Amino acid sequence: MPCFKNRMPNLEKLEESLCKIPDDEVLGEIAALLPECAINKFRVGRSRIYDEPREEESNLEAFTMILDNSCQSVVLMKVDGHNVTFPSQCCRKLYSTILNEEPDEVIRIPQNCSTWHELRRFRVTGSRCYELFTYNGPNWNTKAEKYFWPKSFTNKFTKHGLEYEDEARRAFIDATGCNVVQCGMVVSHSNKWMGYSPDGIIFENGHPAALLEIKCPWNGAKQTITEVVRTCDYISDQSLKRKHKFYGQIQMGMAMLNLKKCFLVLYAAFDRSILILEEEYDEEFAENMIIRIKKKYFENMIHIICDKDDK
Repeated sequence: MPCFKNRMPNLEKLEESLCKIPDDEVLGEIAALLPECAINKFRVGRSRIYDEPREEESNLEAFTMILDNSCQSVVLMKVDGHNVTFPSQCCRKLYSTILNEEPDEVIRIPQNCSTWHELRRFRVTGSRCYELFTYNGPNWNTKAEKYFWPKSFTNKFTKHGLEYEDEARRAFIDATGCNVVQCGMVVSHSNKWMGYSPDGIIFENGHPAALLEIKCPWNGAKQTITEVVRTCDYISDQSLKRKHKFYGQIQMGMAMLNLKKCFLVLYAAFDRSILILEEEYDEEFAENMIIRIKKKYFENMIHIICDKDDK
C-alpha cells in the first residue's frame, strides 16, 4: 500500500492520471495535505538554494570541467545500468520528486552551510558510504532513519578537523606547488542519489587530474605528524588500509570524479608538519562497493522517507 494513501484520499485518482499531471501539481497536492512532510520541506529548501553565497565566478570554468569529467566515469555508467527494485510504488514516485537540483548549481554551494547539509541529507556521500557498504544487520529501518536524520553533534575531533583544514590545504600547496580547486558537492548526473564533497581537486594542464582529501588527527595538536602516524589505525606501511572508511571514501570520490589517483594529506597542527600519501584508484573495489550500496539504498532505505511522511 502506498505510504500516502491514508492521508491523501485523492491518491487513487491521481495515480490513474499521474503521467498527465505536471510535477508541480503533484508536489502541490502533497504540500497542501502534508505541509510538514520531508518532501515539502526539501522542495521549499530547493527554492532557497540560489540564495546561498556561491563560489567565485572565476571558478565556473573549472566547475564545468569537473562535472564534464565526472560524466565520463565508467563506474558511474555501470552503476546507472544496474537495475534495482523499489520496495513499493510510493518509493518510485518519491524518488522522482526529490534530489532534482542541477549539478552545476549544487557544486557552487559552499560546503558546511545549511543548504549543503540539506542537499546531502537523502544522498549517499563519501564520508558515510563505507558504513552502508559494510552494514549487514537486520534493522534497516533504524539504520536508514539514523542515516537520513542523524542527531546533530559536534565534538572536539570534528571541530579540530574543520579548524585546520584550510591550513593543511595551504601546507600541501606550498609543499607541492599543485593547483587546487575547491568546490561544493559534486552530484552525479546519472546517479542523483550520490554526492561527493572533495577537500580539493588538483588540476594539471587545465584539467582535473587528482583528488585531494585532508585529515587532521586530533593528536596532531600536540604531536608531530611522524608521531601521529605511529599510532594511526588507518595507515600501514605508508598506505591507507583497505578495510577502513577512509579507503571507501576516497575510492567513491575517485569513481564519482573520474580520477585515477588521490593525494591523502595528514596534517599535524602542532608543528605544521604533513604527510602526503598517493593512493591509486581501485576501480574493481569502487564498482563493487557502489553497486552494493545502490541495492541497499533503494531496497532497504528509501522507503523510510515515505514512512516518515506518512506519520
